[in-house]
Amino acid sequence: MKLFAGVAAGGAIGAVARYGIGLWLNPGQMPAFPLGTLAANVLGCFLLGALLSYASVRGMPPFWKETVGTGMIGSFTTFSAFGMETFGLLRSGYAALALLYAALSVALGYAAARAGMTIGRSARKGGRSR
Repeated sequence: MKLFAGVAAGGAIGAVARYGIGLWLNPGQMPAFPLGTLAANVLGCFLLGALLSYASVRGMPPFWKETVGTGMIGSFTTFSAFGMETFGLLRSGYAALALLYAALSVALGYAAARAGMTIGRSARKGGRSR
């Protein structure tokens, strides 16, 4: 039960943070470029990569790994918004912008996850990464 409560609390924090970044980076309506979702997803990829790499090197209690990873980061990122925003851009006649958004989401998400994993692994004794 404690783990469920932790994931729920982390989820609440991540959802509020996601809502805030969306308001901050995309105060208007479509067809503006969905920078808020892109930023949340790329940052989430980085944070999850760092968390999981750190946990594999140093170990982490399951409560904190799930609270932060599944709860907080999981609710901060949003694949469903990515899909709907891409569709919205296409439907509004912005095919090139939709393609750019999709390509940036995948490429930057991968790069951010990789960077996060590298930083997470640097938690080894002495702070050096392999």
